[in-house]
Amino acid sequence: MGFRRMFVVRVLRALTKVNESDRVALSFYMGCGGKLLREYRGFRRKAKPRKLDIPPIKEFLSG
Repeated sequence: MGFRRMFVVRVLRALTKVNESDRVALSFYMGCGGKLLREYRGFRRKAKPRKLDIPPIKEFLSG
């Protein structure tokens, strides 16, 4: 359509894993030359805290 730029916002539901449709979408965006500009992670306080091992988003694309 002649756009010079396009921005996409993708909300991932889980912090420690990515479902298959999110993985496909992220791979498509990167395959089209997309770049990850910003990554925001939100947390909510839980009654029973647990340690989270949260990998960088680019690790989800390697598989």
